[in-house]
Amino acid sequence: EPCRTPAIDQASCADKVAVALQRLSRKHRAVIVLRYYEGLKIREIAARTGLSSGTVKSRLHYAIHCLEQFIPRTT
Repeated sequence: EPCRTPAIDQASCADKVAVALQRLSRKHRAVIVLRYYEGLKIREIAARTGLSSGTVKSRLHYAIHCLEQFIPRTT
């Protein structure tokens, strides 16, 4: 069942996100966690990981694209 339907509860949605995160590579999961779970800015992620800001942005973009594929949503 898609994650964005009103009938689904938050716990189930969180489970779907957790499973989808595990499907990401370690390097892509790391930037997602730092950005969306720890709330770091791009430059802060870059400083913490030793990556360039461009690489952080690229990894975030790719990871979000993958998560969108892993977690179907309704229109």
